Amino acid sequence: MADGLSRRLVKALLVLFVCLYWVSGGALLLLGSALLVDSSRQLLFFLVHIEGDLMLPTFRLLCVGLVLVGTLKLLVGILGCGGVLRENTCINGFYFCLVLITLCSELSVGIFSCIHEQKTNEALEATLGRKLAKYYGVPGFESETVAIDFAQYKLECCGVRSPADYDFSRWRVDEMGGEQLRVPLTCCTLREERSEHPYLNPRPRDMATCQRREVHQHAGERHTQGCLGRIAAWLSRESTTLTAVSLSVACLDLLCLLVVLCWCRRVTAGTSIRQPPTQLAL
Repeated sequence: MADGLSRRLVKALLVLFVCLYWVSGGALLLLGSALLVDSSRQLLFFLVHIEGDLMLPTFRLLCVGLVLVGTLKLLVGILGCGGVLRENTCINGFYFCLVLITLCSELSVGIFSCIHEQKTNEALEATLGRKLAKYYGVPGFESETVAIDFAQYKLECCGVRSPADYDFSRWRVDEMGGEQLRVPLTCCTLREERSEHPYLNPRPRDMATCQRREVHQHAGERHTQGCLGRIAAWLSRESTTLTAVSLSVACLDLLCLLVVLCWCRRVTAGTSIRQPPTQLAL
């Protein structure tokens, strides 16, 4: 009686964790897909990407990893449901191995997210400074230009440390924006418009005041804060989110593994009890 009750309890727990496992797979799939199609995040991810560093995964690859792991978990969850209903030790054992694989994948995403944030933070100032000085406004580097413009518009900042960073950039030295522009238009306070992408065609509220040299002359019409600190804070939030989600789901998978292991032992024990005793030959 007690053994039967214990068996039903373990089975109920397994059904619960299989359902949670399946739901977590869908959540990872949706999260990874949402991050991949979010154009604003992709622009900032591109901006902080370390050039020539092929050893570390970018956030785009991490998002693809979430999509792949989520898809795998959805498929594995179906197998888990079949193992519970059939009470088949082989299916449950195979399910155990696949859950272990997804657990390792989630831990990898979380660990690589931490490593990526640490390495990127170490080179962030140099990376942003190089892209601003060499590529901003230069023909052929439109992606870098758009990414910097978006960051300055979205985060309400200008330059890396300050707007003075533009004084030594190719954009300013070669007067690519015109002789009258001291900083890009996205450094200025823009008019309130309903445009979906105002950073692509910025319209300053007061162009003349924004482009004045002295701080007291352009106060209120130009962003004076550098983008480095705000981009670093954004990167930290994104990394923390990815790491927390990956490790939380990994903990859920670990609990699921323990319940599957208990269930396999129960099924094996129940099968051995139901087998008739072997008759001794006379």
